[in-house]
Amino acid sequence: MLESVLNYFGNTSFVLVLAIFFVFLAKHRSEKIAKLLMIACILFAVFYPIAYYLCKQVGLQEEAYRLWWLFPLSIIWAFGMVTIWRKYQFRMVTGIMLVIMTIAVLGSTLLNSSTWQVITNRYALEDDIIEIADTIAQKEGDASARVIGEPLVMMQIRQYSGKVQWAYSGRDVMIWAQSRDIDSDHSDDAQYCLAMAIQQGVYIDENALLDDMKLLQVKYVILSKDNEFVDHLPQSVCKKVKSAEKYNLYQMDYSVSALQDISVDIKKIVVPGLKQTYRFAVLNDMHIVSAKDIENPRNDTEALQQRYDVFTVQGHASSDTWNMIYPQLDSLNCDAILFNGDMLDYYSENNFSILKEGLNRIKTPHFYLRADHDVMPFWCEEIQMQLDQNPDVPVLDYGEFIVMGINMNTSQISDTALQQIEDAFRLNKPIVVVAHVPFDSVVDNDLANVSKEAWQNRVLLWGNKEEDCYIPDENTGRFLELLYADDSPVVAVVGAHLHFAHESMLTDRIPEYVFDASYKGTIGLLEISGEDNEYAQ
Repeated sequence: MLESVLNYFGNTSFVLVLAIFFVFLAKHRSEKIAKLLMIACILFAVFYPIAYYLCKQVGLQEEAYRLWWLFPLSIIWAFGMVTIWRKYQFRMVTGIMLVIMTIAVLGSTLLNSSTWQVITNRYALEDDIIEIADTIAQKEGDASARVIGEPLVMMQIRQYSGKVQWAYSGRDVMIWAQSRDIDSDHSDDAQYCLAMAIQQGVYIDENALLDDMKLLQVKYVILSKDNEFVDHLPQSVCKKVKSAEKYNLYQMDYSVSALQDISVDIKKIVVPGLKQTYRFAVLNDMHIVSAKDIENPRNDTEALQQRYDVFTVQGHASSDTWNMIYPQLDSLNCDAILFNGDMLDYYSENNFSILKEGLNRIKTPHFYLRADHDVMPFWCEEIQMQLDQNPDVPVLDYGEFIVMGINMNTSQISDTALQQIEDAFRLNKPIVVVAHVPFDSVVDNDLANVSKEAWQNRVLLWGNKEEDCYIPDENTGRFLELLYADDSPVVAVVGAHLHFAHESMLTDRIPEYVFDASYKGTIGLLEISGEDNEYAQ
């Protein structure tokens, strides 16, 4: 009973002071002011719960607390002090009593001289919360962001920054979710389901978690380090952007999860010193085969039918897969899209028109590196090619780093291309190299061994080893020297060609990422940043 009374008033000091008032008023109840004040106290005690209940029904519980609790309580208290002061002639004793009551309410902070200084952390928030809130503010600028987290976090972060908004409508949701027993009345409420999952680890409908977060427009999640909530979300949508002592901050990105029938292989490249985060989609080895070419008797129709069947996966021909993928690429909000060779299975006007229609519709900046399948007729009649002009070494310069492509690297590097490569290396900027045919590692044989297993004992890599299928001439050898050098500005190599995904080290400090063939319905996603922004595992 006593605990319930204390919880109702929120502070033991309130109960003590009000008790003193009641004793005083009861003793002087014949006086008009005392009688009015006693009636006010009784009405307040009776009608506040009713007022709170009514306000809660219309979502105004916060206003009820401020207007129907703090305001009348403050008035009653003030009148009580004035009445006691006026009643007794011995003002010194009365004054001392009031000081003692004030100290009882405000605590010992008034007696601590250090608290008289200007307070930088006026709400006594955890340093971790301030650090995380500042991170969100820095990322969002003038915009606000919707956040979910554990109750202690949510209460603190709301006090610190008005730009950090709760995705919950109020504290009631978190209170309902403090019990592991599922409240059937709220089991369809997205806020309640998320609060249960974060606070209690109870996943009412795990498959609906991501949809619930989208519905509430959650952009950030703040969790204690032992909270496993993000483990129940797709890896591609939730990445860690800040790690404090007690909490982790995760940023949500729904663009990848919105893709239909596309598998996304995410790779992170950390380049110390970058001030921004960059994103690149990578497509390669689409091997588009047009059904129209199979119908042309002047072509090797039997071979074309075999090729068409090879690149048909689960009933989807490669051309259909391309037509399914390209309309979704702009939604990724990438800085650029990198087409890394063999988008065509062979050059024909029909194949190229299918690819070109998609390229013309894509609004995101992109470059298209060609490989041998993109330019050779192979199983078609000889035709006059009408390919667009394509630079030997396309470069995307972002100021603090560059992305450099090697066009047609199924062949040796030309004099012109070598000069452009050397010019790029002299910029003294971090370089991400994109090339269709990967390069053999100088630190291990991992990629070479996997290539042998997949390609009838062939090492389909550029390198200086006897078993490498692509042996460099003088120009290409010079490029490999620059690539493998200890002072090479290259920070990562992106390859294709092998029709499987692989990650290894080209040198002891340069990673090499080989992406799977896109005719399988898969694309790569590179995230390049100055810090290790971990995707939730």
